Amino acid sequence: MKTQTLIKGVSVIATALTIALGGAGIVNPELGLVRVAAQEATVLAAGQSVVVDADALNLRTDASVDAEIVTTLANGTWATVVDGPVTGEEYSWYQLEYDDVTGWAAAEFLIDSASAPALASGSTVIVNTEALNLRSSAGSASEVVEILLASTEGIVVSGPETVDDMLWYEVDFDGVQGWVSRSYLALPIPEDDATTDAATVVATDAAL
Repeated sequence: MKTQTLIKGVSVIATALTIALGGAGIVNPELGLVRVAAQEATVLAAGQSVVVDADALNLRTDASVDAEIVTTLANGTWATVVDGPVTGEEYSWYQLEYDDVTGWAAAEFLIDSASAPALASGSTVIVNTEALNLRSSAGSASEVVEILLASTEGIVVSGPETVDDMLWYEVDFDGVQGWVSRSYLALPIPEDDATTDAATVVATDAAL
């Protein structure tokens, strides 16, 4: 067997195992390598806010790699811990709630929102809920400028500001600027990874 073929075979298997555990793995089509966003499990408490620290994170019906996938959370998604930890398949699992959806995810792909880096000015973000109010100033009582649909991309202008116990960012959405809650923003998959990541997630989930 050629060395290149062997490397690609190993990379695909590693990717399948990584995503099965609830994380993200991306195969580089040129090098046949896997980029895995794994880390030491974080100890979390019920009610604590966390941020997804992987290109994509499977939220499952139970604390198991065999459990049905409820949804897949994008990188940078904020969620709230409901229960856990529960140990399964050598991973620590927490029950999370995001946008009225509840499921279990591996703690190795979560970080405490308090220690998560702020969104930098000029960075790209996406709307991570079905509809999001773009407001004239930070705060849920301010005037609604526009209603943004899911996956709408914007560029961070400034922030964060803390109002109503929430973090707010000023974001430019195609020339329209306003303030949105950080709780409903996520980070897009880098363009170089978008095709391979989507294909990998579909292929490995189907196989497993």
